[in-house]
Amino acid sequence: MIDANAYRFHQSGPNRLETECVPTTFTSLMHGSFTVSIKIFVGMELHTGHVVTPEEAQGHAAVAAQLAATAVARLLDWGNAPSGAAKAFKDYTEQILKKSYPTYGYQVQNCHGL
Repeated sequence: MIDANAYRFHQSGPNRLETECVPTTFTSLMHGSFTVSIKIFVGMELHTGHVVTPEEAQGHAAVAAQLAATAVARLLDWGNAPSGAAKAFKDYTEQILKKSYPTYGYQVQNCHGL
């Protein structure tokens, strides 16, 4: 389960919110435990005039990360190697955020690879 409190956004520029690197630990019977860390960015003021609050971004990020983590865990259970887990987790989280909130401009990056 993803802890929503881990995705605390802070202002990092005049119109930008970001998280610190947030670790997520995966455990697989085939591969043991390993950690993947991502950082999420979003603009604060959208072209629609809506201002994104840190709390709003935190909720979005936590839900997206939980869905992405569930998908990656299934890939690992099906025998996929953990070397692709960091990219998959980053990509799935970003895709979910972009599809769910297309006007927000969310970006996700890996903090370190496997």
